[in-house]
Amino acid sequence: MLVGAATPHFALQIRGRVAGYAEVLPAEHRRQAELARYLARLDALAHDGQPGNQGVPDLPPRASLTGAAPASH
Repeated sequence: MLVGAATPHFALQIRGRVAGYAEVLPAEHRRQAELARYLARLDALAHDGQPGNQGVPDLPPRASLTGAAPASH
């Protein structure tokens, strides 16, 4: 539940909590592999961020960003 809603901003804080859970479990515990995957995911999220929407923008370009003169009203 902690990891599912992780954002880049909070990934390291959540990672610390997950690492704490991993530390108290025996090394051979069945959850260790799952926790290791979560730790790797949180590391990547914290350092690489989250990919945004790569689709085609659904709005026309704004004049202030294209260098065009503003439209008169």
